[in-house]
Amino acid sequence: MHGKNGFTLVELMVVVALIALVFAIAVPSFENAGRRDVYKPAQQVASALRLARQSAVVRRQWTMFVIPTADNSYTQKDVKKALRSYAVLACTNMGGVSTSTRFDKMDKTFLTTWRTLPDGVYFEAADKLSYTIGGTAHSPQNYAFLNPVSGSLSPANPDGTGTKMACLLYKPNGECYVWNGSKWANNSDNGYIHLQLRSDRYYEPGGSGESWTLGEAIKLDTGTNTVVSVTWQRGTVKIGE
Repeated sequence: MHGKNGFTLVELMVVVALIALVFAIAVPSFENAGRRDVYKPAQQVASALRLARQSAVVRRQWTMFVIPTADNSYTQKDVKKALRSYAVLACTNMGGVSTSTRFDKMDKTFLTTWRTLPDGVYFEAADKLSYTIGGTAHSPQNYAFLNPVSGSLSPANPDGTGTKMACLLYKPNGECYVWNGSKWANNSDNGYIHLQLRSDRYYEPGGSGESWTLGEAIKLDTGTNTVVSVTWQRGTVKIGE
């Protein structure tokens, strides 16, 4: 018992040592928190891209990975999908399509529901990306967003139009393509098509009724980014380190 003398010096030293140990364990976790909140969703995006490729190869049909852009007018409910959601669709009229067939001229079905990135994480929509991997700076064209396609947010109306979307298309041979404005082409940066996820900015939605949009990107002092890269020729996916 401690009685009126309180804690002993040894007990206080043990408590201080335990606090120091907990702090030593917690600090790296806080330092890496920003990294993890981008890397985990990047893994989920990579999984969806692999699903799109697998479906294209197994089903022998074109599949599309799509992202709603910020250049749209949304309902208040759907505005959170802009630059933050993605889905996989499949073309169901393969007998009537070619490399020049527009996205809105295909008959489509949703293979997945809309999946949304965590709060504060967005896809980069700039014409050029900016990231560093292995100490090397990169600034490739953001081909998926350069020529958005016209689609629908509603799984009940997959052939609808009106929403601009970035799109990566997989063919049954496993290759990955983007729309260049007139056809599906293998535009790439050194053989890769990139998608960048970042948490160092945010967009303030605004509007009323059926017309909601994202404001300009607001740069933050904290946050990280990472890149999900797809090889156009084989369709394989990797995440930048």
